[in-house]
Amino acid sequence: MKKIVKKMVTLLTAMALVLGTVYTVAFADDNSPLSVSISPATKDDADQFDAKYASNNAVNQVAEFATLTTSTGNGNWVVSFPAGTPSGSVSLIAKNENTYTSYDITVTGPLASAESYTIGVGGGPNSVNWVKMGLYTVTQTYTVRFWDGDTLLKEQTGINYHGSATAPADPTKDGQIFTGWDKKFNDITGDLDVNATWAPAYYTVTFHSAYDSGDTILDTQDGIAYGGSATAPDEPEQDGYTFTGWDISFDNVTENLDVYATWDPIHYTVTFHSAYDSGDTILKTQDGILYGGSATAPDEPEQDGYTFAGWDISFDNITENVDVYATWDPIHYTVTFHSSYDSGDTILKTQDGILYGGSATAPADPTQDGYTFNGWDKSFNNITGNLDVYATWIPVQNVDYYTVRFHSAYNSGDTILKTQTGIISGGSATAPADPEQDGYTFNGWDRSFDNITGNLDVYATWTANIMPLDEPIFFPGAPQPIRPAIEATTPAVDNTEYANVPDETVAQGEPTIEDNTATDSITDEQVDLPQEDVAFGMPNTGEIVSMWLIGMVAAAAITGALVYISRRGKKRV
Repeated sequence: MKKIVKKMVTLLTAMALVLGTVYTVAFADDNSPLSVSISPATKDDADQFDAKYASNNAVNQVAEFATLTTSTGNGNWVVSFPAGTPSGSVSLIAKNENTYTSYDITVTGPLASAESYTIGVGGGPNSVNWVKMGLYTVTQTYTVRFWDGDTLLKEQTGINYHGSATAPADPTKDGQIFTGWDKKFNDITGDLDVNATWAPAYYTVTFHSAYDSGDTILDTQDGIAYGGSATAPDEPEQDGYTFTGWDISFDNVTENLDVYATWDPIHYTVTFHSAYDSGDTILKTQDGILYGGSATAPDEPEQDGYTFAGWDISFDNITENVDVYATWDPIHYTVTFHSSYDSGDTILKTQDGILYGGSATAPADPTQDGYTFNGWDKSFNNITGNLDVYATWIPVQNVDYYTVRFHSAYNSGDTILKTQTGIISGGSATAPADPEQDGYTFNGWDRSFDNITGNLDVYATWTANIMPLDEPIFFPGAPQPIRPAIEATTPAVDNTEYANVPDETVAQGEPTIEDNTATDSITDEQVDLPQEDVAFGMPNTGEIVSMWLIGMVAAAAITGALVYISRRGKKRV
């Protein structure tokens, strides 16, 4: 059949050349996988043939299926197609003398066996006749199917020769890890079935301490088979929080897991106390303080006998329940014991450092002329503040009171320095400040003023300052100074200032004189002035010189007499 077709093509071509008419002959033999289309061509077609058919740039153009060979010596050219050639076409152009003929061969593939087509142009291989063939253009398309076992995942049709298929999304399978596809699908040359490949799945479970930036990986467990379980690490700890478990289950593991610890914040309590001992009072309780937080102190407490000195510990940065205690400084009190309320008061004792609620110790019972001590005016037990305690007195009945006057001198220049009245019998007077007098030194008082039993005048005594020597100077033979006789006279005393106190109860304090009727007078014994207790004024300078001259004369006379007596005695011998 092929030989008949070739002869008919040759004959028709010759007739076309002779008649000058262009014929196109197409072979459409149902039993042949090849069909040929022949048409006249021109030199221009031949010149453009390479660019059009042999550029190797057209889609699906390949050189691997159509092979052009020549039969030596007979001028025939053979186009061969191997078995398996896919459907496609190839174009050729032949030159026979000045005649050009175009051939288009279509192949219905894939060929079950090799096929060929012969073009006869005459002249042999060395003649000017020739045949050119372009690249084979594959028109057949292919289908690629993707399978997971018996499950079709995807079917892709219309894939060109040497084209590529696009895989579906990676499949998943419980307990299996998808490892890829069993064959390539990027250079399709035929219909293709591609199968997913799998490997047993092993997972990793990672245990974390927290979600935030302070996270710590507590444990990592690898190689857990699909459906297996992880083992939790020891329960973690975190300051200020209580561990409450894990955020997700790690049984029946089917994928890689990150498991996080969950926490409940701990709320702390700070209790403020007034004291450590049994008298403690809770001043404030503050709950709900988070770890690292702070409590707020109550108002400063108060306690009798103490000064608040602060709190014993800090209550910032709380990390546990805390008991905070007030601290105190004890207050020390002073108790002062007085002899009386009035101006004549004397502080009998001062006791410091007495604690709140403590007691003072009283001094010895005081005494006061004309009075009987009657205790203290208030209690000095359970001290709660500084305290002044005063002696109380009961006046003695039928007591006489006297007056003592202090004088500056005996003579008319006397000045009363002090008058002290209301001195109880047997009592004492208090002297005034030491007096002063030009040219003299105060030498004390002329008599005692203790144990007063009557009205009394007391006089200052003096020593003259003009003689610096402690003892008088006596000149030999001179007479001793003559001390002038002093007549003791009783100074005039205004007895209207003295009086007896009526026989009645006298109120506490210094008594007063209500009855000024004078009944007593100062006796001679009271003003007796012994001569040795009184100093006398020294003689002036003229008197001293005279006395010295008299002494010298007397001394000379005595000396002469003694000499005379001595000489006479010797003569008698």
